[in-house]
Amino acid sequence: MTQIAIITSPGHNTEVESLRELKRAGLDARIYRWNEDANEIRNAESFLIPGGFSYEDRGRAGLISAQNPVMQVVYEEAQKGKPVMGICNGAQALVEMKLIPGDTQNTKALALAKNKRVKDGKILGTGYYNVWVWLKRTVEKGRTPFTHFVEDRPYMVPIAHGEGRYSTIYEDLPQKLQENEQIVFKYCDKDGNIVDEFPVNPNGALLNAASVCNPEGNVVSIMPHPERGRGPAPLLEMFASLKHHLEEKPKLFSFERYDLAEPNKEVENYELDGKELVIEEIITDNEAYTLENTLQKVLDNKEIKLKRYTHYEIKGDLSDADFDTIHESGELYNSNKEAAVTKEVVGEGQSALLVRYREDFEGQSKKSNLGHHYNLPVTEIKKGTLWVFEGVDQSAMKEILDTGLFFNINSQVAYEYL
Repeated sequence: MTQIAIITSPGHNTEVESLRELKRAGLDARIYRWNEDANEIRNAESFLIPGGFSYEDRGRAGLISAQNPVMQVVYEEAQKGKPVMGICNGAQALVEMKLIPGDTQNTKALALAKNKRVKDGKILGTGYYNVWVWLKRTVEKGRTPFTHFVEDRPYMVPIAHGEGRYSTIYEDLPQKLQENEQIVFKYCDKDGNIVDEFPVNPNGALLNAASVCNPEGNVVSIMPHPERGRGPAPLLEMFASLKHHLEEKPKLFSFERYDLAEPNKEVENYELDGKELVIEEIITDNEAYTLENTLQKVLDNKEIKLKRYTHYEIKGDLSDADFDTIHESGELYNSNKEAAVTKEVVGEGQSALLVRYREDFEGQSKKSNLGHHYNLPVTEIKKGTLWVFEGVDQSAMKEILDTGLFFNINSQVAYEYL
């Protein structure tokens, strides 16, 4: 029986490093692809979902790989208590699968939102970030299968992600995570001090969280890369701990699951407040194709068709000439592969969903650039994605929302676009 099954999807890129370090720790590990026999994978003693950019992060990071049938096997085996680790993109998938954080209702109560580098209350930067950081264990050694041998000291490890900020809109969840010792590692400085601002906290994660586990402790998500580094991995102790756990089977220091107070989940009707600009992809839209194919499989409905648009809501005292400048600037879209839509995008028999990030860094950046470089009187730009569905009625729209494919309430907000 294989001890560790490393589950890969198209776009993962750290499976080889993971395999090397697991073997260095004396573990029997093998790489399994997303389309291999699920029953063979089920026999593994433990699972690791590696880092990378599976499916080009289409939709959201980790979203599509989380829907692969083999991941249902991982989910089921995790419920039996088998150890599961998700690194970076794997961590994102575990959140999308609702294995993390793990309340009584299996709520998708976390998001790995876009990075936000904050110091003295000011946002210094957003987006992809690749750097070495410090972190330290903040739970008991026996809390997870991966921490038995991890020392109580700072470790230097690399991060490489654009969506690594643990976030939630569930007001009581941060306290639950603290009380239940679910934050396995926190970002710290080289002396072990936990400082909740950049550069110690490299992505703005709540409570400086670098790693979160489920209440039982057997499922661990971690955004930094313990498998990477010159020579032995920076956190080789994690894999040595897993070997010890599989051989000795010590009892984990686990907690009971908890209830979460429900936030408002209503999808409101969209009301335009400003001028609207809708952009259509005029080359092959791989993201729309991937989401359409995934939705058809999840709902077992091949009749559903999907179209994706980029949506801007622009505020300001703008003349027609100003809008001509916006179009010519190339700031909001690339005319070599995109075009502004002049017709109604939602036709008869179609439904649409407008999705925006709660913190719209891209919209803010576009507004700043148009004002600074073109001296345009733009006061606000909100950017979103407009998903148009064909072959569905209103009852089917509820099913679509329930899939969680098109927005994560912890980092995004959705509107019914009429």
